[in-house]
Amino acid sequence: MKSEPDGSPHRRAQALAAEFAEILRGSYWAKESRLSSLVPVADGLARELPRDQAVQDLARMVRRAADLKEGEGSPHPQPMRDE
Repeated sequence: MKSEPDGSPHRRAQALAAEFAEILRGSYWAKESRLSSLVPVADGLARELPRDQAVQDLARMVRRAADLKEGEGSPHPQPMRDE
């Protein structure tokens, strides 16, 4: 995700959500993007906007998707963690 340091946190959250959606749907436009690269962005936004439930949910979904993607190569399914 290209960083926009001068963008508002909500604008950056919108960009994160859009890129996350493009990765999940396998979009041509996100072919160079990785879920794992979105995790630090999502975590940063979650810290920046601790009272915004939508941002907290988005960060949680990004982390979960990255964890699931990381576990795809595992021969044994990973147990679900409660958050």
